[in-house]
Parts: sequence; structure tokens; C-alpha cells
Amino acid sequence: MTTCIVDDCASPRWAKRTSGYCVKHQRRVDRHGSPDMVRGFRSDEDRFLALTYASGDGCLLWRGNTNDQGYGRFSVEGRSVPAHRWAYEHFVGPIPEGMEPDHLCRVRNCVNHEHIEPVTHRENSQRAAYAQATCKRGHELPAPGANGRRVCRPCANERSRAHKARWYRTLTGEGA
Repeated sequence: MTTCIVDDCASPRWAKRTSGYCVKHQRRVDRHGSPDMVRGFRSDEDRFLALTYASGDGCLLWRGNTNDQGYGRFSVEGRSVPAHRWAYEHFVGPIPEGMEPDHLCRVRNCVNHEHIEPVTHRENSQRAAYAQATCKRGHELPAPGANGRRVCRPCANERSRAHKARWYRTLTGEGA
């Protein structure tokens, strides 16, 4: 009786196949391409790249789990980490203390390490605010002021009018 061609495997060869593997190792080859792989991936990088796909604009988009804000989540060594952070730290290096990863492309599920730059929280927030062209009601936003904020004038005027109307009704007793 001949045994499996994998070192340290004493199981008999699978008679239905001519590959030389036993049943267990032949199934691993059929499923994963290698007799050594048990779960389908040899490394975290292989598993990470299997959960991405390229878009036409250079982004490497995440198709795995995401959080409520749309950022990818990647499980490594039993803990869940932001996918874009893992990509940057794996392919480029550690993110300096006091810095956070910023998507230059402004696409939250992009994990292309070339689209990520470590910046301060303040700079990340300012970039995000400046990249936004309209408010949530569709009004065009002006350029940022001296404090870096962008205030939608039509929405601010509407809030002011509503506040004055409530104040007037309170004073006059109307609508009570």
C-alpha cells in the first residue's frame, strides 16, 4: 500500500485520484490550492486581499464587514480592527502617536494604503468638512471661515427664524 505524498502523512493514497494525496490532503488541494492550508489562507495578508476589489478610480474597496459609519473591519488574532488602519500599518508602517489615518480619496471603505495618510484629528476633521460640497439639505456650502467651519447660511437663517417664532409664541401665549 502506498501512502500520501505529503511528508509525515501515513494515510493511504486516494484510489480515485492519481495525484498521490490521501483523501484529506486532496480535499485541501481542491478547496484551497494547497495541501497545507486548513482554513483557506496562509496569512493575514492573503485573507485581507481576498476581501477587497479594485475600483476604476484607483481605490481598493473593502467588501468585508463594515461598521455603522461605513469603515471596513478586519479580524486579526481574535480582535476587530479598522481595515484601512491595518492596511496602512501592514504595508507602510506604524501610525505615529497622536495621528490618525485620513482617506485622501474621501471613500470610507477604501483600504488602498496609498490613499491613506496619517494626520492629526483636527486636520482630518477640517479636510472632511472642506470636502463636503453641500449641507444635508442640499444647499451649497461656503468656504470655511477663520475657525475652519463651514456654516450653511440658508439652514442657519431657517433655524434662527424658527427660534424667534418659538420665542414669540412663548411671550404672547399663542398656540398654548
